[in-house]
Amino acid sequence: MFVLPTVNIFQLLRARFSLRRNSKSGQREPSLVSAANFELGGQPVSGSDESPVPGEQAPDRKRGADYNRTRDIAGLLPEDGVGSGPLRIDYWARLSGDELVDRDSVLSLYREYEINLEHPRAVHGRSHPGRVWLDLEQAGSDELFEDLVVSLQLADHSGPVEETELTRFNGLVFALAEGLHRSCQLDSSIEEALPHAQRLDRFCKAYDMLAILNIEPIGETSFSGKDVERVMQRSGMRLGDQNIFHYYDPRNGSSQFSLANRYQPGYFSHTDLIDGSFRGMTMFMSIPRCTEPSKSFGEMLSVAEYLASELNGSLADSDSGRLSPAHLVLIQRQVNGVGESMKRLGVTPGGEEALRLF
Repeated sequence: MFVLPTVNIFQLLRARFSLRRNSKSGQREPSLVSAANFELGGQPVSGSDESPVPGEQAPDRKRGADYNRTRDIAGLLPEDGVGSGPLRIDYWARLSGDELVDRDSVLSLYREYEINLEHPRAVHGRSHPGRVWLDLEQAGSDELFEDLVVSLQLADHSGPVEETELTRFNGLVFALAEGLHRSCQLDSSIEEALPHAQRLDRFCKAYDMLAILNIEPIGETSFSGKDVERVMQRSGMRLGDQNIFHYYDPRNGSSQFSLANRYQPGYFSHTDLIDGSFRGMTMFMSIPRCTEPSKSFGEMLSVAEYLASELNGSLADSDSGRLSPAHLVLIQRQVNGVGESMKRLGVTPGGEEALRLF
């Protein structure tokens, strides 16, 4: 019922990534990467130089001690603290009355009080005479409504809602009920909602995962900017948001996966595409935002392999070690595991709720 604006690509571009090493064999183990740890161009210019690139913070050697979200995944496990059973995403209240209310009357009161809220919120109404639920922010000014539902999302990228915000939300609800002469029914108490908010926050942190493939030149070479632009045109990827390349879904125009400059500044300048060169590139996709994560990864892998072949490069991990076919199969299994685990928790990858949360 509740449709809110989706998170755009800027919130995905936060990447610094690493692959675990097997303590017994010393072989690299591919792993998915937390979107929260991802920065464009996060790699130093020299693989052995850990000094920061100008404008970039020095590497945090203790990062991950508080919350290690780069992990091996074959379907997320209960250790993530999410538990089982459907997630609750909204705290909401229903406002009912015998008289119809118009859109502008509702929104004037709603906007007066919503400024005290930090998390995504919405007000929906059941239209008259069509009896269709509509977001009042998107409804026509002449629309009339029977029942209203006001909702507050329990968690987003900033964290879970707290008791004080839920209290302010209740104040908004009570003001609407009084001003519109309607009865009010909250779906639960604040005390009952808080554990759901914390669980939803744990879910968002655990499942906000990227699948990443690096494309490195073979030997001590680099990719010509002209060659990169030529091959990108042939691959079907287009330069878009953040001056990085995107592979757009022809069905809905959304970006399925993206390609960035692996080194600072992270994007592809028009000058470098004409006269410059690139030491490496990073292709990535947001797993929870893909309608069919395993299929999208397969398409991303096909494009990455094509780029590597045409540019005389290879697919590599974060330490510039080549990824074997077995590693790639494992990554695809991990991607599929995340998608299936999300479904078991009642959130469909690429669906309305997933796009709201990620």
